[in-house]
Amino acid sequence: MPRTYCIDCKTYIDEVAQEIHRNEVKVPLSAEEEEIASRVHCSSTISISQTMKAIELFAQEVRKMKVAAGDEAEYNMIDISNMFLDQCDRAKTIPPVIPVAAPKAATPKAAAPVYGAPE
Repeated sequence: MPRTYCIDCKTYIDEVAQEIHRNEVKVPLSAEEEEIASRVHCSSTISISQTMKAIELFAQEVRKMKVAAGDEAEYNMIDISNMFLDQCDRAKTIPPVIPVAAPKAATPKAAAPVYGAPE
């Protein structure tokens, strides 16, 4: 019997008889869904800062779509998913911004007393 292993609790949580497992109907993916699954499966990791950058880039693209088509326009979820993955790819190619320390400001020197000047 095929069993399902839970990596969180480190136990087998489900067993299915071979007859049921063999007869289980698998819904085929569309070409677009396969492409998305392949992109996500084959891609490497992404850092939190890159993810935040991708979200910013994605938001910019969505704002452009809103201006072009309005608030009530509807889009295919696969197209939106591809657009977000494109922004993730863009964010991964943008070099990280390394903050440069500002030069230290010169501390003002106390004015030298002028002898003989009225106070």
